[in-house]
Amino acid sequence: MAKIITNNVEVGKIYDVVSSRKGNFRIIVTSHSEEWVTGTIIKGKAKAILAYNEVYKGEEVTLRRTLTTFYERIL
Repeated sequence: MAKIITNNVEVGKIYDVVSSRKGNFRIIVTSHSEEWVTGTIIKGKAKAILAYNEVYKGEEVTLRRTLTTFYERIL
């Protein structure tokens, strides 16, 4: 499966995420703005400095666009 880098995320689409602060995981986007993208993790986990702040599959995560690369999955 191919992937392309995008900053034009859409609600309801699935993206592989590479975040400089939270690591690598896959989300389905639930909302977005010019600065933030929010979604539900469907694969992997979002890391944090403190273990109790980590976010797991099925939980919501919010990402700052400037610190994140979104890869759209192309079938």
